[in-house]
Amino acid sequence: MNQPGHPVSSQSNSPPSTTDELREEIEKTRGELAESVDALSSKLDAKAKARQKLQEAKARANTSARRASEAVSRAKQTAPEPVQKALDTTGEKLGPLTRRATDKLAPVIRRATENAQAHRKQLLGAAAGLVLVLLAVRRGKDGKDT
Repeated sequence: MNQPGHPVSSQSNSPPSTTDELREEIEKTRGELAESVDALSSKLDAKAKARQKLQEAKARANTSARRASEAVSRAKQTAPEPVQKALDTTGEKLGPLTRRATDKLAPVIRRATENAQAHRKQLLGAAAGLVLVLLAVRRGKDGKDT
């Protein structure tokens, strides 16, 4: 069966007749297997995906925090003195709350990453088994043509 992105072989489905043809077929199969494993590995790399999502979330949070800080600074500069004092007090109270929220989120993110890594191993094992079964089926079909 031809898969998208894989050209149809110019050879017939008959088994290789010479040692060189056999070696060429083995190398071709190894290359296809390596491509399949690499593709599956990159799709199933949940830990890297989780890490990337975490970095994206951190970047969005930092951008939002910076924008909020800039907006507060602009507002504070134009506000009357009592409002400026209230803003200072609010900032002093928000700092510890932000740190506590970050401290509570860190273990949750760590557990999610560990769970993703555990599932990655299972999925990679299943994918490798599937590739081996497909190769065995293919080899079986090639042997029946004789």
